[in-house]
Amino acid sequence: MKNVLTQPYRRPTDTREDNYLVTLAKEYDLLSAIKLAGKENLLDVSDFVRAHPSGKARIWAVGNSAPAKRAWNKLEVGDFVIFYGRNEIYAYGKVGSKTVWPGNNSVWPSGTDWDHIYSLSEFTEIPVGSRPVYSALRAVTGKLDVQSVGIRALADIGLTPETLLNQIHNELPRSTKTDEIQSDGHEPNRSIGINPPKQGEKFADRTAIWMEYGGQWQQGICIFPGDTVLNVFSDEDGPYPDYENPDSGAIEYRGQGLKGEQKLTHGNKMLENARLSKDPVRYWFKPSGSSWSFSKWVIVTDRETITEDDAGGESAQRILWYLLPVPSDDSEKWAPEILNMPILDLPASPEPVVAQAKNFIDRYRELQENISEDANSATTSIAPRTIYKRSRDIRKLVIERSNGKCEFTNCTGMPPDRKKSGEPILEVDHINPLGEGGADHPSNMIALCPNCHEAKTHGANKEKMIKKLKVIVEMAEAKLLS
Repeated sequence: MKNVLTQPYRRPTDTREDNYLVTLAKEYDLLSAIKLAGKENLLDVSDFVRAHPSGKARIWAVGNSAPAKRAWNKLEVGDFVIFYGRNEIYAYGKVGSKTVWPGNNSVWPSGTDWDHIYSLSEFTEIPVGSRPVYSALRAVTGKLDVQSVGIRALADIGLTPETLLNQIHNELPRSTKTDEIQSDGHEPNRSIGINPPKQGEKFADRTAIWMEYGGQWQQGICIFPGDTVLNVFSDEDGPYPDYENPDSGAIEYRGQGLKGEQKLTHGNKMLENARLSKDPVRYWFKPSGSSWSFSKWVIVTDRETITEDDAGGESAQRILWYLLPVPSDDSEKWAPEILNMPILDLPASPEPVVAQAKNFIDRYRELQENISEDANSATTSIAPRTIYKRSRDIRKLVIERSNGKCEFTNCTGMPPDRKKSGEPILEVDHINPLGEGGADHPSNMIALCPNCHEAKTHGANKEKMIKKLKVIVEMAEAKLLS
């Protein structure tokens, strides 16, 4: 990263003319657009394809004005791009590639002279309420160019990539604007104060929610315009492997940031603020192939840093948040265990994950020794932190014990596919349910494919199956721990 480019965009009143929504709010299929325009043999897209083999990416362009052309000539792959409007910085990213398409009028609803297209990687939108003030950045960088598009070498203004990001994340003052209409031109159909979301109400997609309440139409963590309540969104078909424990009710929710290391900034900072204040949060959920709905009220009780693959398949440190359901947004209706649950004193930034040096059998044996057989978390939504954090560790070990296959020896066939995370499609189940006195212990847990899990729960021969599952786990543990 050598340069910083500032890219203005004053979003129009009519969203049908909003270029940002077409190519930045989501990935755009540039190769298909070029082919449709009959330009596939005329344009050099080799750099774009190398950077984005799928042919899709978030893209933007600079026009043919003199300042724009000067910026284009200086711009390099890896440079930092800042999007701003109405004195707010609302997104940033890195240049992934550069493509010239003379006379392009096929991509954006408005503007036919945007010939110089660059793609973006590590693109990050900044939620309303967390956006830095752009004029404060200009005070740091100085005047970037004579007109709107500006570019400067970072070294010339005394900044490193790290200090620039720190300015955006931490140092610059935040805008006090809370009304998203100021930046996206959309007038919501509902007033959040008069007609807030109702639990269980269905919405076809995130756009339908945006039409009703405005705000961020893609952000997984956001506050609707005119509201103070935080919303978190979890899509079963999405890129984040969130998990809701059917026994304890605890939700393991991945923080904001698809690629690379996640930080306590933007949406994650909003979650941290909700944890510290113990404010109720709306939890939105979309089951696979179904609709969105405001599923339940939750509170944020804890977080930890984990290492797992990001959306690009690279191992990275991620923030795992623990959410617990509460009956309503009225704290007077919460159970005493929730009301009296202390707010943990956690580090101001995620702690590095220490590599697990012990092998699977040693970790399994240690777990067996440290958890008593009567360890029971049948406390529904008020399970203590030690229970739901321990349950995650146990669940991981049970999946490892299964070697990625359904542990029921009479299984008629695992699903041929895998989860988006690459994990096998398995569900860890308590053989004797916690609500009936079963232990939260690996000797009472088994990894089952969805079909066997359904048979164990609702099958006509489930009692016989449960007896067999107990024997299977006993034999598996005896073999492991011998």
